[in-house]
Amino acid sequence: MCCWTAGRPAVRGTHEPEDPPGFPGPHGDASCSAVTTPASRRTAALQGAARRPAAAERSHTVSDSRTPSPTRPAAPPRPSAARGALKEDPRPVGEVDGAWWPRSRVLVDELRELGAGVGDRLGPVTRVGYSLRTWSSVPRRTTTDGHLIRLGGFASTPPDVVDVFGVHGRLCLLVVPPETSDADARRCLDRASAAGNDDDVATLLAGVGTRATA
Repeated sequence: MCCWTAGRPAVRGTHEPEDPPGFPGPHGDASCSAVTTPASRRTAALQGAARRPAAAERSHTVSDSRTPSPTRPAAPPRPSAARGALKEDPRPVGEVDGAWWPRSRVLVDELRELGAGVGDRLGPVTRVGYSLRTWSSVPRRTTTDGHLIRLGGFASTPPDVVDVFGVHGRLCLLVVPPETSDADARRCLDRASAAGNDDDVATLLAGVGTRATA
């Protein structure tokens, strides 16, 4: 089988609430300075110790907001899914020589990728035959990468097949509908390009959860 592809916001510092009336500050106040009992001294010491960690935490929080967040490396791009596959048999059997999964139903937009995929087997593509029931608004000829390609639509051509001609021969390819899911399209490409596979078009498409165009 031969396949082708196609700033963290700044953290605001915490602010200490104002002391309610009569609440002693770290150094006491006028109303409490006259109290000299051991209990009052122990209370003031505990309050001062509680304020020191709060001040240290506030300083740490502010310094954190100025430190730039580390930049995460970009995720590596995902590889493109294969868009076609060809049988490698010297004399392929069955109705098709492989399968092609276009991205759209606009044939002229798909020819560059199609030509690149079959180029090793056919050389430059010179002509493509397609079904008038599947592709519409197709010109009679177009130029892709400097090569003239003639396009012929036929009512007799099966709707899920294209015939691709090049300087070294011809290939008949199953067309996997563009709207097919990645997983189903992958299975269809694998099956259509498997050595010795002689399934017809309807069987190949039905086997992956899609159906041939009526």
